Amino acid sequence: MMSVETAAKKWRISSQRVRQWLAAGRIKGAVKVGRDWVIPQLAKRPKKKLNGAKA
Repeated sequence: MMSVETAAKKWRISSQRVRQWLAAGRIKGAVKVGRDWVIPQLAKRPKKKLNGAKA
């Protein structure tokens, strides 16, 4: 298991972005323990969501 900060370093993004993904349920297997999140070591970075913007 890894922390939010460890995942952020591994995926080269901010810890705030990781927390946003966690809140949205986009990281499989992650669980909240008390006020902290724990993320599986083998969890993959979520794929980018494409907005369907209309021209």
